[in-house]
Amino acid sequence: TLRNAWDALGDVNVLTRRRRPGSEHARSLFVVRAVAKGEILTGENVRAIRPGLGLPPRALPAVLGRRARRDLARGEPLSAEDFE
Repeated sequence: TLRNAWDALGDVNVLTRRRRPGSEHARSLFVVRAVAKGEILTGENVRAIRPGLGLPPRALPAVLGRRARRDLARGEPLSAEDFE
């Protein structure tokens, strides 16, 4: 029925940054050198690289100088929960 077809399309308003087409080509913040819990995040250990799985690059100024809440491994996307 028409209702079933409409429901199968889903809600167009629920697309997130990670699910948008092309987001895998966007840059995001990643840990590029291992960071120990309590260590300060710097330009040496956090960079904007591909894919777009972490915080957006515009968040970099807010991230630099903050302390890591946990040990962060190299290659890990950075999220807001990862720093104080």
